[in-house]
Amino acid sequence: YHIIAGITFNIYCLIKTDYFKNRKWAIWYGISVGLGLMIKDAFLAYFFVLFMYIVTAGLKEKTDKTKIINILTAIGMGSLIAGWHYFRLDIIKKILFEPATETTNIFAFESLRVMTVGLWEELLSPPIFIIFIIGLIFFIWKYSGKYKNVILLWLIIPWAIIMFMQHQKFSEYGAGFIPAIVLIGAVFISYIKTGDVKKIILAVLIVIGVFQYIVFSYGTYFNFLEIKHKYGNNSIIYYDKYNSLISYNIKESKLTLNLIKHLKDNYPKNTFYIEEFCKVDSGSIVAQMYLNNMYCRQGNYDNKDVLSSDIIIVVGKPKTVRKVVLLKINKILENAVNTKMATEEFINELLKEVDNNFTEISKKYEVIDMFYLEGSKDEDTRVTLLGKKDKFMQFFE
Repeated sequence: YHIIAGITFNIYCLIKTDYFKNRKWAIWYGISVGLGLMIKDAFLAYFFVLFMYIVTAGLKEKTDKTKIINILTAIGMGSLIAGWHYFRLDIIKKILFEPATETTNIFAFESLRVMTVGLWEELLSPPIFIIFIIGLIFFIWKYSGKYKNVILLWLIIPWAIIMFMQHQKFSEYGAGFIPAIVLIGAVFISYIKTGDVKKIILAVLIVIGVFQYIVFSYGTYFNFLEIKHKYGNNSIIYYDKYNSLISYNIKESKLTLNLIKHLKDNYPKNTFYIEEFCKVDSGSIVAQMYLNNMYCRQGNYDNKDVLSSDIIIVVGKPKTVRKVVLLKINKILENAVNTKMATEEFINELLKEVDNNFTEISKKYEVIDMFYLEGSKDEDTRVTLLGKKDKFMQFFE
């Protein structure tokens, strides 16, 4: 969400440069690029094509010394702020190759829905989305403002990059073009000539906006808004109540905080490893540990890193080799573009690796603690800590 502020400031500065005729705004534009890039590298998908478009259009209209100096000044300012981070080989590799990692089938419904129906299910809601779609048609066919193409590119380029990249995608990746969506809808409404119609549309949107705020904040009392159309294994809904952008699991959050408190009170100086597929959100546990200056790795039992930590955290019943491998294969089948990854040869290699690691764990680790995250002794919230023997000699003397 923080990209919203960065890209809005950036586009405003770009427009104010007047195709790089204005020196002051060229400097501000360079600053906005540097700051935007330091927010998140995803900012690249939002600003770069727009920058190239304005540069090309400006030089095509008239190539002169002032524009060239202003363009170079903007590049210099952006590089001065963000270059120390981005002009490194590992960062360049990350930017180039990350979109092709953690791949999914881009034509699967769950992937396609993120930047289509997912826009209203998790970012906008249907009424605002409808205004946007009508406004987009109007904007393309009827609107003739000087910076029409800038606003359209602001929306279309990042949408297309997110839509067709192989990397696993989430709707929040598109938060940076929400201001463009709002502008397009606002332009459409402003061109409605009948005053009463305009007032009615605005009033309805405001009422819906306030009501949605109440629903998202106190959703338990408004379950009737869970309008859902189901077909096959998929469904389209008014909004995704269970998405982390809208709500969060209070019970699970409390369990995570209970775990962190116990670890911080008793093992503040140790390093940890937690299995990815556990009963509590392992990502939240890792994040909370870092926030509390504790070190934790997250992964699977086929990873050698599991043997490098002082303590292995097991949530729920300890899994067998077979269970671990099945979970890993299911994850691969869900995300892999090429499902041949789960061949018999691959499965055998995975079994061997997990089995070896389990053997090493049994040799080098011993149970040092066991507790429940809830008052009731629910097996799903039981935590077993396996400590490395050479780190916890006091337990085994």
